[in-house]
Amino acid sequence: MLHPVEAEESLLKGLASPKREDLAEELAKFKETVDAFGCLNQSTTWEANGIDLLETFNSFIANRPSGPFIEHEYVADLSEGSPFLDSLSTAAFSAALSCQPSPPALMSHWPTLMDVLDRTLVPEYGFDEAYLASKKEPMLDPIAEYIHSILYSYGTYFQVDKSIPHSLNEREAFADITWPIIRGAFRLAGIASRYLEVPIQGVDERKNAHRNLITESKAHTHFADGVGLLDGGQAYLAEASVLFNPDPRKRHVDEYKLKRALRDTLISQIKRATEESVPPRDMAVFGSTSFADKTKYYRLDFCGSFRLIQVGSMTVPIATANFGARLRRCLVSALEFAALILEEKKLRDGAQDATMKERHEFARACTKIARTTASPAAKAKK
Repeated sequence: MLHPVEAEESLLKGLASPKREDLAEELAKFKETVDAFGCLNQSTTWEANGIDLLETFNSFIANRPSGPFIEHEYVADLSEGSPFLDSLSTAAFSAALSCQPSPPALMSHWPTLMDVLDRTLVPEYGFDEAYLASKKEPMLDPIAEYIHSILYSYGTYFQVDKSIPHSLNEREAFADITWPIIRGAFRLAGIASRYLEVPIQGVDERKNAHRNLITESKAHTHFADGVGLLDGGQAYLAEASVLFNPDPRKRHVDEYKLKRALRDTLISQIKRATEESVPPRDMAVFGSTSFADKTKYYRLDFCGSFRLIQVGSMTVPIATANFGARLRRCLVSALEFAALILEEKKLRDGAQDATMKERHEFARACTKIARTTASPAAKAKK
């Protein structure tokens, strides 16, 4: 049996030594995808502060060596440590980050937020003080209930062992520490969710929609550690690792897997939208990667290329010292992220109905979107 990291690295097999086509031919093929997204009401240009960032990104791709890089999937990565972001001049760097969404006004969504935080997650509080304070709050307040549910989950460890065991496996760490913060924020925003080994719809469609499943084997899909749903469709994906001493290779594998899965998910969500309506402009999907105690939050849209923006992060407390201050920052970050997804939901809910003619045009455009072929083809059935 493969080591877990080696098993996940099989996702990159075939990309480690790829046969890249001539760039001009590759760009010409992708232009069909760009034109298709234009027909699907998505932006096909990316300019800011007088700088053509799409041209900048294409130049970066041209000089990128062969290998398992997310840029080869035409994803402009604007997250921390991104080679593309680090390659930009000061002016281009500023222009690229101008697409960063403004932090949502949390008090307009949850008016009692700051009052409850000030009473329960006092910066100087350790876990015990915060837990006691939360028990005094009226649980009819959804913010108080949210905070208490997180503290109750932490209490599994801090009330018994006074620490989180370093031997905690990936599922335990995600389910007990990280996910309650994210899922609770989603619940407050009215976003449905699932977790632990959830098949990714977009990846399954990329791998199997073109297959004749009578004569061909169904390719295995990938799984997410958590998903968020809008109208039944996956609009958020999560990847996670263990809290303590994670394998550094896993971070790179998880981030690549998550970013490419978001690309597939955006395509899937836009196709889903065309069944009834005109896809809203700048439609987006969301994701997160959790490595050790740090979680990064992402948003991905299309603007002539796929564009991935890191919209936030949090570092979960793994010790009782300064617990109040650290968990408080996590909650604010998670709620800001949930509010961004809530804005996306409102955008989609406001989409206008499509005529039958438009639906035919959309269906035709969807067939022009290029399908990635990095994964080995499934063998035909005997």
